Amino acid sequence: MSDRVGASRDASSGGGGGTPLRNASPRAAEDRAAPAPPDLAAVLDRARGALLGHAIGDALGLGAEFLSRERVRAWYPHGLRDYAQIVRDPHRSKWRPGEATDDTGQMLALAGVLADLRAELPAAPTLELDLARALDAWLKRDPRGLGKHTVQVLCDRHFTQDPVRVSREVYERSHGRAASNGSLMRLTPVGVVAWHAPATASDLAARTSLVTHADPRCVDACRVVGWAVARLVAGAAREEVLAGLDGQAELDATRIAIEDGRSMPPGELGLDEGTRNGEENRMGYVGLGLAAGVSALAHARDVEDGLLAVIHAGGDADTNGAIAGGLLGAWGGAEGLPARWVEGLVDAAACRAVAERLVG
Repeated sequence: MSDRVGASRDASSGGGGGTPLRNASPRAAEDRAAPAPPDLAAVLDRARGALLGHAIGDALGLGAEFLSRERVRAWYPHGLRDYAQIVRDPHRSKWRPGEATDDTGQMLALAGVLADLRAELPAAPTLELDLARALDAWLKRDPRGLGKHTVQVLCDRHFTQDPVRVSREVYERSHGRAASNGSLMRLTPVGVVAWHAPATASDLAARTSLVTHADPRCVDACRVVGWAVARLVAGAAREEVLAGLDGQAELDATRIAIEDGRSMPPGELGLDEGTRNGEENRMGYVGLGLAAGVSALAHARDVEDGLLAVIHAGGDADTNGAIAGGLLGAWGGAEGLPARWVEGLVDAAACRAVAERLVG
């Protein structure tokens, strides 16, 4: 759930996280290519799928949040497959069955901003301020589950006037320990609104991350996922998207997370890091969230299979579920989502409505 426990790795770990890659590929040429005319009905279905999948992964993942893989199996011996199964302990009882957490609250706030600014994209000079004010309004309505890093940024008295500066200062005070998943967990709508321009999606993703999460690892992970969601919503083949992820990364740590996800299924990634004694403050690392999303997309037989594999791995399961669900939903579309998950989702109507505004 967001970055409430903190980043799991500092700048000296994760494969040299802050080291730029040599010979990074330029991305802008993608937006100048002449694509085939799109099937807009199919694009809209995948856009709806991306946002619904994001919210479903969050709402169902809540059931396994903060649990080790072993505890997930103990709590749900037949698997966690429906909202009604979620154990109603003091933490999970804060949300109704089928209600998503702060990951989706912030996602919908970002989606609303992007929909309002759609005619001004990609420039949209007020994007950062508008997002900061939308997040501030969301915080005042519903602060449940808010992450530690995001609290520090959003509660700064200057946040709504100069969010990028505030975000950068919080990162600098962290001494490289602020690589948490809070900007990645809300990112899905960026790829939806820029489905026709993946390089633009990458650039917008970086801008939205800088509003709250200035660590270069957070920014780079957002670039990669924004690009991937855009390509999937546009109808690109899963294999093509997976093969192209490296070309979007600028940091070694990002490439390592991508390769981990492509090479290992979710259950082998150690997504429950931070759930055991001695692992305090090691949950919420953005690299694990990125790896979870890539792994789900790479190894899934279908949307349900991929999302359940991430959720059953435990750890920050609602956030990992949101990231994975956005990618899987963009791949499989709304038609590929289990009907029971959509019907029981509290935010289903909101997701559908804003998807239509984003696609236009």
